[in-house]
Amino acid sequence: MTHQNNTRGWAERIGRRDLIAVLGGIAVGWPCAVHAAARPRLAMLALGSLEAFAPEYAAFHDGLRALGYAEGHNLDFDERHADGDVNRLPGLARDLLQLHPNVILADAPSAALAAHEAAPQMAVVCPIFTSNLIPRLAAGYAHPGGSVTGVAPEVEGLNRKIAEVVLDAIPGAKRIGLLVNKRAAYNDRGIESAAQARGVELEIVEAATPDEVRTLFERLVPAKVAALIIAPNALFRAMESFLAATALNARVPLFFTDRRGVDVGGLASYGVDQSDDFRRAATYVDKILKGASPAELPIEFPTKIDLVVNLKTARALGLVIPPTLLARATVVIE
Repeated sequence: MTHQNNTRGWAERIGRRDLIAVLGGIAVGWPCAVHAAARPRLAMLALGSLEAFAPEYAAFHDGLRALGYAEGHNLDFDERHADGDVNRLPGLARDLLQLHPNVILADAPSAALAAHEAAPQMAVVCPIFTSNLIPRLAAGYAHPGGSVTGVAPEVEGLNRKIAEVVLDAIPGAKRIGLLVNKRAAYNDRGIESAAQARGVELEIVEAATPDEVRTLFERLVPAKVAALIIAPNALFRAMESFLAATALNARVPLFFTDRRGVDVGGLASYGVDQSDDFRRAATYVDKILKGASPAELPIEFPTKIDLVVNLKTARALGLVIPPTLLARATVVIE
């Protein structure tokens, strides 16, 4: 009896018309709540830091928006960043999987491996799908056949070309260096063969931690390399500004595979536009969310390669870039 009186009193206080409005609001809101709970969830497992890969991540989100997705409206989005530490990826992958995503975007090969090992059936899209992932994560580019697909930043002969750019920029070089992360997969055969073809020695220098990167030039200067190529890697990406400044003081020209390294003081870069690859990755996510299987989505290749030269850095190093190389550049920083 007390419960009935309380209910009747509440209804009388708000009035019949207001009560109808309240109940109507609940009725309208209920389908929205169900829809919100059912909307797809996208997760990003990132080896890179938010700051270092800001242009690529922004391009990916731009790609999603262009396809009609709005985070918090018709798509939930979660992200975890390892900040260049590959050892953190397995734990971050397990953390993301507890949120039950429909698709995972892996920003690097090591992130794709970690996601796949944590959940072999989970759909994974990798904008930096390298040949080292075949056949571990995909049977081939045309028919991946598994749960992982994406965009391959590799173009046949690209590594050889960057070595040739280095040797064209610094004629007479006898020894050049290549910085690699020993914990990451990187195919340096093209660089080595290009150096051998020109009678140039290749000095491979390894670094897997920030401290090893910071002491890099203490080990490198005695090797007397004429230039240093920076292999693509999230750790090196996070420390590009440090690398460029330290290399300038050591009088060692740096060559990158992406433009960001040149913008912060490297001498030149030759490679694909990674932001474009991340933007294209959004189309893979869209297709998978609409029912496509990663096994049937071919891994695509980039269509544009840029050669960027920083003349300010060249002047600071006392180098004269050959006109033939400048004529090939798509971007020249004055």
